[in-house]
Amino acid sequence: MTPTPKAGALDVGFSLQLGTLNVQAAVTSEPGETIAIVGPNGAGKSTVLRSIAGLVGIDAGHIRMDGTPFDEPTTSTWVHPENRPVSVVFQDHRLFPHLSAQDNVAFALRANGLGRKAARAEALTLLEQARLTSAHASRRPSELSGGQAQRVALARAFATGADALLLDEPLAAIDKASQVELRRVIGELTSTVLLVTHNPLDARLLADSIVVMEDGAVAQSGAADDVSNAPSGAWAAQFLGQNLIEGTADGTSVTALNGFEFTTATTDAGPVVVNFAPSAITLSSELPGGSARNAWATSVTRLVAEADRVRVQLGDPVPCWATVTAGSVDRLGLEVGSPVTASLKATELRVAPR
Repeated sequence: MTPTPKAGALDVGFSLQLGTLNVQAAVTSEPGETIAIVGPNGAGKSTVLRSIAGLVGIDAGHIRMDGTPFDEPTTSTWVHPENRPVSVVFQDHRLFPHLSAQDNVAFALRANGLGRKAARAEALTLLEQARLTSAHASRRPSELSGGQAQRVALARAFATGADALLLDEPLAAIDKASQVELRRVIGELTSTVLLVTHNPLDARLLADSIVVMEDGAVAQSGAADDVSNAPSGAWAAQFLGQNLIEGTADGTSVTALNGFEFTTATTDAGPVVVNFAPSAITLSSELPGGSARNAWATSVTRLVAEADRVRVQLGDPVPCWATVTAGSVDRLGLEVGSPVTASLKATELRVAPR
């Protein structure tokens, strides 16, 4: 028996005039893929989600899922939002104010045909996955904090069983401890996920692919590692060019997965992600003095010129990017294969739970 193909393959290519902004969107996904859509404010990111959900009609082009057109002006095809197998989580939650958290989630389950008792029981399980307790379940949205309300909205989206989840800044209002758990929940979803985020950590940890939007158009797209390692524009380089190293913290020490040990200025424990900017790394021809607590010998694997700066990709034992002036490249004689010493102050390392 041939297995049923996993649903959720998106094929989006459209133009839409929205006020003074002309949105030119192009997004494709494999079923079950997570795509992060990033870009500065006003770039058109949320408009892409709203168009896929059917809340905004496009002017030209197409929106299809698994080959089925949802919006295609040339053929006068239009599928109403309620008939599209997608679920949306907005920044402002959009919860029913007169229902409890449990009944908000149960509503989605009952809409899919589950009985009232079974739906309310399943709703409690989904709320627990979103790190909410039975005490929260009985409260109405007005009795919850912004972060708690966002978790209810996420649980309701999970409950729909939609082929695609459209998440607009889903973790923005949630405390860091809950973000860790919800990243795990989002990472385990089998649905296709489109994630609009202003958090580079979410883009790097959750996404299989990244789409960068600027001024209404797609400036760059591709596999998450490819876009992060070789951002094509200044905005993307600043946003995605952050170095991320996974490891385990024990006090002020973080041991990376490859065994390299960092010294940090904070005290942490357990699985973490260490984040530091390329501009925080100092390159020199020998071990530096001063206040740098982390220093290592490495070599140059790539050089990328960007205006008056140069992005330098470094190899083992800490594969990462450094940003230096063109003058520093000349002074140190940097080229691919050049030996170099990198150093990094402990205060420049930001540590987050993983």
